[in-house]
Amino acid sequence: MNRILAITILLSVLLPGAVWSMEPQAGQAAVQTREAAPDNQAAAAENGKGKRTAYRHVVRHDIGVGERFLNLGIVYIGQWAYYLIVQRDTIMEVGSFKNWYTNMYQPHFDLDSYFYNIVMHSLAGMSYYLFYRSRGYSKLGAFLWGFVSQLLFEFTIETITEKPSFQDLFQTPMLGTLLGITIEYISNALLGTNCKAAHVLGYILNPFALLPFSSYEVISSPRVTTTGVGYSFAIRF
Repeated sequence: MNRILAITILLSVLLPGAVWSMEPQAGQAAVQTREAAPDNQAAAAENGKGKRTAYRHVVRHDIGVGERFLNLGIVYIGQWAYYLIVQRDTIMEVGSFKNWYTNMYQPHFDLDSYFYNIVMHSLAGMSYYLFYRSRGYSKLGAFLWGFVSQLLFEFTIETITEKPSFQDLFQTPMLGTLLGITIEYISNALLGTNCKAAHVLGYILNPFALLPFSSYEVISSPRVTTTGVGYSFAIRF
């Protein structure tokens, strides 16, 4: 029942048409220009600084096959690095090349702790989701590629020390995506303010927004001059 509920909630936020999943699309103006009332121009000019009014994610529709596999490879290298560092002692004790190629054919339901299965794997899934989102993927695309990343981790990395886990294959992308959607929403809200402290917290929640060529950006900011106040806007193609 819990898994059915999780799937239902996930589909409600991934499928097109959900009210709170609306995003600026490539080739569309993010915000329309508007002029401030004359009475407000003098006060705004004294301020002398533009203010953020929106911080959003823009879905890219030009991600080619090569770039998709490059992104997958970046995650895969990160998974190997994380596993070799965090599981170093376990690998030294029970890891082997024989395990690596025999365990992949023996998936099972693991008996790991609640904390590890739910909390840790949700955080891992959230990281996959936010990374792919930063590269311009839609919510559904980030979920699907996060699932592929977890599949590779379970069957080609973690098999050094243990058998692939059915729970992890389900819980990591499912719960991770739900958590990622929430964190992304909060991060974007913080980054859309004019508070520096909020910006710092927003980037801490979603550090992938700092990556080069990230699809997270300010899409509207007022422009203040001595002659008037208005909004600049950007169009992505």
